[in-house]
Amino acid sequence: MANQLPKTVGRPQNYTAVGRLSGAKAKEYSIVSSYKMGYRNREDITNLPAGVLIVGSQNVLTNVSERIQIRQGYAVDGATSSVNAAIMGSYDFQTKTNGETHLRAGFLTSAGNDGKLQYRYEDASGNVTWYDLLTGLTSTSFNFTIYWNTTETLRETLFVNGSPQIQRWNGATALIQSSTVNTITKTGTTSWKQAGFYAAGNKSLVINGTTYTYTGGESTTTLTGVAGDPTWEPIGSVVAQNVVTVLNTTMTSAPGATFNNNLISTLNNQVFLGSLTDSKIYISKVNSYTDYSFSVVRLPGEGWNHIIDANPIAFLPQENYMYIAAGKDLW
Repeated sequence: MANQLPKTVGRPQNYTAVGRLSGAKAKEYSIVSSYKMGYRNREDITNLPAGVLIVGSQNVLTNVSERIQIRQGYAVDGATSSVNAAIMGSYDFQTKTNGETHLRAGFLTSAGNDGKLQYRYEDASGNVTWYDLLTGLTSTSFNFTIYWNTTETLRETLFVNGSPQIQRWNGATALIQSSTVNTITKTGTTSWKQAGFYAAGNKSLVINGTTYTYTGGESTTTLTGVAGDPTWEPIGSVVAQNVVTVLNTTMTSAPGATFNNNLISTLNNQVFLGSLTDSKIYISKVNSYTDYSFSVVRLPGEGWNHIIDANPIAFLPQENYMYIAAGKDLW
């Protein structure tokens, strides 16, 4: 929404009513530049002193110098969407390269299957584009958390949206410098791995909505073994790491296919998983968000599960403890 022009209405000093505007004299008006009392709305305006904003003033504030300034308002971040649907979830996290990545989920209309998860990309000229990361979603009520991948040695975000699965993304993006039928070369001198792309597994990319896989070259600027013939993609296209999806049924000692993963959080790189419709919570092993197993005599760092007195509604990590809000008034 673009900024609106200010409109100020103030009570002038020494005002004398006149029958005709043409009969007004300069001495009957004076300029007011200080508004110490700001905006007042409850009192009778005829009893207010000079230097007060009254009813009718719009889009203005008083600053620390007691002067009037325009309300900054909002500006559209990227292109305007024509979809009349709300953003239901968002998250900001730092990637391996310490760049901040922004995610948003929404655009779910009455069709019920057209929700999207998007990431924000800003080019060298400052132009902003929101690219699709996931499409065809039936739920956009995402809950996110940060997680450290010890195998790839990078930060990721884990997220859930009420489905019996956990998804993850490392936020890695790059630009195509050149390509062949089975290679992709990125711009810049850093390698694909240094840019945050996977080298140990889940080697899948998304370019302009098309998925490609690769087998090697992560330690260089050229990926090899690319499947899907990327030569169709324009030079300068944005390359993003694909989202990894892990079903509950494929994880160790995890909740089953009927458990709706609504809540997720992390403490000491142990993942806490909960459902708004189930009173059992699950905790993963340290450094493994897919393993929730534990010994008969539970050892430190192992997984766990526990039934609490009501269904959880939030996880809140504080220092060395995870606080759980449940029901209407339980912690």
